[in-house]
Amino acid sequence: VAESIPAKVFPERRIVPIDCTELIRGLGAFHCLSQQQPL
Repeated sequence: VAESIPAKVFPERRIVPIDCTELIRGLGAFHCLSQQQPL
C-alpha cells in the first residue's frame, strides 16, 4: 500500500520497499537512520 503513492508520483522509478521491522522494535524507523548527517 505505501509503495503505491510514490509509484504514481514517480512512474519511471523503481520503488524498493525496505523491511524496517528491527528498527521499529527499537522504536525507530528508516527516518531515524538517515536524519543526522555527521560533519
